[in-house]
Amino acid sequence: MIGCTFGGNPKTGCVQPKREPVFIKWGASWKGLDFPGNDIWTKSTSSTNGFSRRMNRTYAMAQCKKDNRCAALTCNNSGSYCWAKSKLGGSKRHGDRTTWRADRN
Repeated sequence: MIGCTFGGNPKTGCVQPKREPVFIKWGASWKGLDFPGNDIWTKSTSSTNGFSRRMNRTYAMAQCKKDNRCAALTCNNSGSYCWAKSKLGGSKRHGDRTTWRADRN
């Protein structure tokens, strides 16, 4: 009897099938709403350059995609501060915030 230790098929040299990547899309969003007390990490830039602030938000979204704990991302309207959220519980009105839900499949 011949088999593969970590999966795959002996006929193909025990090459494991490629795993499907985890995709994330940004679901519902809430303007003017924050979810305090659920922060995992923060990304920020002290730069006043508009491009840097946009890049900070883009970078934070990419980091959230990689972090399985990240259920949502809240950023201030300028994009200079972003907070990864572990859950969307305990909402609070905050005029300078937008929150996006991370939908994973």
